[in-house]
Amino acid sequence: MTKTIIKYENGNEIECEIEFPLKVKCINSGGYQIVLKKGNVYNARLIQKGWFGVVCEDGDESAFPPEMFEIIEWRHSTKQLPELNPEYIFKIQ
Repeated sequence: MTKTIIKYENGNEIECEIEFPLKVKCINSGGYQIVLKKGNVYNARLIQKGWFGVVCEDGDESAFPPEMFEIIEWRHSTKQLPELNPEYIFKIQ
C-alpha cells in the first residue's frame, strides 16, 4: 500500500493508502495508438506528477497523464469510498 492524497475537482481531498497496480481502461489513446488501444484495460502504477506508469501493448512501461484513462478497479484503505475517477491522484512523498 502507498500513502496517497486524492484530490478532486471540487477541492475535496482524501488521504488513504492505495494498493498498486490499478486497473485502468484507456479512454483516449491520443497519439499513442501503436502502444495504447482505446477500450483496452491495463495495469497502472502511480509515478511522478500524478501520471500513470502503464505497461503498454509492446510490453514496455511508459508514462501517461491520468486523463487518458478511467480507473475501473482499485484497492484502498479508507472507509469512505472515493469516486473512481478523481481529477488527480498524488503520491505522498
